[in-house]
Amino acid sequence: REVVLGLGSGERKSARDRDGESHGEEGEDDGGDASDAPMVYAASWWSEETFRAYMTDSRTPMWTNLREKNVELYREVRAVYRGESAALEEIFDAPGPFWGRHYIFWHDGVPMTVVYEVFSPRLERAIGPAEGKKKA
Repeated sequence: REVVLGLGSGERKSARDRDGESHGEEGEDDGGDASDAPMVYAASWWSEETFRAYMTDSRTPMWTNLREKNVELYREVRAVYRGESAALEEIFDAPGPFWGRHYIFWHDGVPMTVVYEVFSPRLERAIGPAEGKKKA
């Protein structure tokens, strides 16, 4: 499952199941400005059995499905990344570097899914700089 999410009124969503079938609004260029660019890219990997059990509405984001079922989760962050990517520059309509992470969601002591997320540098406008001020 792959998802691209934006913020604000120009939110762009795209979700693709493992079979490549699209759900929701496509993340196509609608002629908007850079403020319409997505803020997060995410992909998750599931076993077919777990996916069918928890992702009952494939048109909605993972969090919506899990929240509706009141699924209790433990997030084990496995790695944090910082890097450059021409493909991500195109997705986010912004130059890198990009911060990302991958983690495992555990439920009842069993791994449920692996999630990989990359964040747009534009998030710094909303939450502050990714790096502290450099000392002179």
